[in-house]
Amino acid sequence: MRALMLVLAILTVAGFGGWVWYIQSVIKAPSDGTVAVVSASFGENCGAPKNNVLQGVKFACAGEKKCDLIFDWNLIGADPAPTCDKQFRVEWKCSSAGQIFVYSLLSEPDQGAIIPLSCAKDLTFSERD
Repeated sequence: MRALMLVLAILTVAGFGGWVWYIQSVIKAPSDGTVAVVSASFGENCGAPKNNVLQGVKFACAGEKKCDLIFDWNLIGADPAPTCDKQFRVEWKCSSAGQIFVYSLLSEPDQGAIIPLSCAKDLTFSERD
């Protein structure tokens, strides 16, 4: 019985290590000319931690020249502040030394709202209602 538990523990650790390796390989720094998300926060104005949705947004848009990020509660997870009108902000670059672009919504986006991130044109998105 102990041997079986030891084997299961080893397999669990190996599986988790493989999953971490896979996620890191998928989210590695994209090449120049593609979206490299550097910051993504939802509800920071309501006390939620900065970059609380960074990994999900990175995963959705990394390596794309144009990414229409669909706002999805499954990406966000639990509502960080149910009684507060949360802001959504994403910052990205198109090259390692390039300009930082910003897309910011001053009020909580609707489920399914499209957040356009692009390196196809030199567009700067600013504060929007």
